[in-house]
Amino acid sequence: LISIIVTKHFDKDRFCMTGYDTYRCFSNIKYGGCIVYVKSSLLANVITNVTGTTDIADFIFIKIPRPGKNKPVCIGTYYRHNKHTKSDIINYINLIDCHLSDKNIKNSNCIITGDMNIDLCNVSTNNDILMYFNTFLCHRYESVLCVDTLRY
Repeated sequence: LISIIVTKHFDKDRFCMTGYDTYRCFSNIKYGGCIVYVKSSLLANVITNVTGTTDIADFIFIKIPRPGKNKPVCIGTYYRHNKHTKSDIINYINLIDCHLSDKNIKNSNCIITGDMNIDLCNVSTNNDILMYFNTFLCHRYESVLCVDTLRY
């Protein structure tokens, strides 16, 4: 699995990878968008109701079935547009909360990746960043950026 950010001028032939399916979400601004590469044999599908673009973020969710297992794997990728107003971050947090409440996401083992454009080092001094973390915690997610890497 590879997750990267793309622009509207993305050259799909240049970034083609043999044996991988490409899933894209183009941005409605000049820069942005998301792309996810998934090994073709995994038979992934886009979850369309939680894939798209807004004035604050671009996002795509992919579901990968796991035959014989209870839950599929879901990969969500975000690119938060680099805006710095309070309303933008609050709207972004609300968007994430809405996505994580979706039944397709709740009923899977989900990994969230992307470029959030949030300074996570300020979680103890910025209430908006604390709210961002708490949103994930309320949905039982853990940030692996803040965990001892020897644990994994």
